[in-house]
Amino acid sequence: MPITPAKDKAEIREVILNDEYILSLGFTDEYTYNTNATDEKLEYNNKQIFIYNAPSRTNNLNTKTLEQLIQIDVSVPVNNASVGDLAIEQIIALFDEYEWKDGGHGEMRVIAPSPTPLACQSGFYTVAARFAYYTTIVNDKKRKEWFLWQLKHRK
Repeated sequence: MPITPAKDKAEIREVILNDEYILSLGFTDEYTYNTNATDEKLEYNNKQIFIYNAPSRTNNLNTKTLEQLIQIDVSVPVNNASVGDLAIEQIIALFDEYEWKDGGHGEMRVIAPSPTPLACQSGFYTVAARFAYYTTIVNDKKRKEWFLWQLKHRK
């Protein structure tokens, strides 16, 4: 399947937000983003998840595929650091060997260094995990009419 970053992140977000354990830890739809963390986005007393693409890697064995990388950061107030660790453990369990709904990409695997704490704004604890999966480099060109139809029929 072609490179589809928006669709991939949306599927990952959906899986995370449908997980009862993640929700029981206090994570919500409102604070789960399909973008990387910035100090401006970190909000005091909120538990947040950031889903974004890390730089892809060339597959030397097959020039028609790329190894795509997704990074998921969990950011919590520093006094809830253990909740951040529990959340990233569950996220790793959800996505290591994850098979995409449409079967179009290779299965996702957790890669090192995961989990890993990240430097962040004072008062927060942020921990991340990275996942790799394979896509084809052949994308279909989309036309303006198709884009407008998708916008009109989006749920």
